Amino acid sequence: MYSSILTNLPWFGKNDWLINYTDSIEAPFNCPNCRVGDGPTKTIYQIPINAIVYYNNSYPDISNSQIEFLLNEVNEIYEANGVLIRLYLRCSIKHINDSKAFLTSMTQVNNTLGSDNEDDCLNIHFTNFDASLNLCGIARLPHNLPKRYSCAVNFNCGALTVTHEIGHNLGLPHTFNPQFTPVTGNCRNNCFQECVSRTRVQEGYCFFTSGKKKYEVNGDCFCDTHADINEGNNYNEQFASCFMNNGGIYNVSSTNTLANCLKWDNYGDQWYPQGTWFGVPFTNSMNNIMSYWSCKNQFTKMQRGAMYYYTKYYGLTLATYNNNNIFYSNIDVDGYENDNYYLNTLFWNPLLVNIMTVNTRQYHTFHHSYNPTSACDIDWVYFQNISATAKPYVIQTQEVIGKPKPDTKITLYSINTDGTLGSIIAANDNISGSNLFSKITTGNLAAWSSFAIKIENNITSISDTRSKGHYYLRIDACYEKTNVAITGSNSICSGSQQYTVSNIPINY
Repeated sequence: MYSSILTNLPWFGKNDWLINYTDSIEAPFNCPNCRVGDGPTKTIYQIPINAIVYYNNSYPDISNSQIEFLLNEVNEIYEANGVLIRLYLRCSIKHINDSKAFLTSMTQVNNTLGSDNEDDCLNIHFTNFDASLNLCGIARLPHNLPKRYSCAVNFNCGALTVTHEIGHNLGLPHTFNPQFTPVTGNCRNNCFQECVSRTRVQEGYCFFTSGKKKYEVNGDCFCDTHADINEGNNYNEQFASCFMNNGGIYNVSSTNTLANCLKWDNYGDQWYPQGTWFGVPFTNSMNNIMSYWSCKNQFTKMQRGAMYYYTKYYGLTLATYNNNNIFYSNIDVDGYENDNYYLNTLFWNPLLVNIMTVNTRQYHTFHHSYNPTSACDIDWVYFQNISATAKPYVIQTQEVIGKPKPDTKITLYSINTDGTLGSIIAANDNISGSNLFSKITTGNLAAWSSFAIKIENNITSISDTRSKGHYYLRIDACYEKTNVAITGSNSICSGSQQYTVSNIPINY
């Protein structure tokens, strides 16, 4: 029997629905809570992550910074593909000395997926797998209660593996098998195989989908992911091994001949490898993150829409479906996450760490954790004196009009030449005895040097509105631009005019 979950999806058999839905989510200025001018002008689905690291004497612990950097790489993959989803660490990372650091059976894998989880977030278990399991990661679709919104990955497999597994958590099947069907054994039958042709429709004996286009009701049910027979269609390695030479290039040799490699789908259409003179039906699937090919790096438009749909309408509670959407916010999570921990900035990649341009401001907010319920967010920002001379800087937090005011503390650090955190240069809690904001006025900071700023929230109780305060961070070279006022006539060209400049800092 075909899965009722699949057949009840609004895009089943009518992919235009999903195309229109994706367009509506990705339209600019569709987000009333977004910070127009200081942040995204589109909806951003901010999804909290509960990261659990298992370690023991044989498998060493993984640092918080390494986990944070990996999640930033996942966010970079989303950004490169236009996916309006960002992952952020709630606040802390769990480190557990446990035998789950090395899994040798599927029973252990399933037990791990069901342990140490939290509601209303995605749970990522960092572990290691025995070679016999042939796993880099494993995840549950959002229908697989009670272990949905839980995945297990080997940290060393990298960000693409995490992105692939979270894709499952957000409702994406593989591109190569009928994920939603209970079919076992040969998946090449006429009802459940996604064929090469993009025009074929189901035959009459597939009564529940008769007359519908096969790619809309089979495989992953997305018409913009091409047919993929890497796995799941009883071709295991039989066809794939014929053309995975040299990174996916078809190689005709004494064993890899066209006669040996050519296969047919259930209509008699030919499956061809990518980039040959025979045809290119695998172009999308071989590069798709939800495939198994080594060259995967892409999501399609319909896959983006499906992830938005599951994120928005299915919620992130482990036990039951919900529509509360408490994991989705443009208010209490800023666009600079993840920045809870200091990251080694040796390579200064602005896509992976928040490198701030001097003489600008950034709009930040503090978020909180649900379990335990407390305000615990810390922000890290990096900047450089890129001039050939030493300079002073003014670093300060400021009020965002109409938003809760946080009680901030800022600390300025040097950064060593190897990218590690150096010594404290200066710190400030309050500008004055009654001011919640902070300001550091430095001496001359060395030329061509790098620096880090830690911004802490002094309020931990979420019953206090300051715990989720909003603030501007400014880094200004030499003088405080926001405190200088020039007043006078706007008619600057109509004869002699007088102007007054006030609030110029002393000695400037």
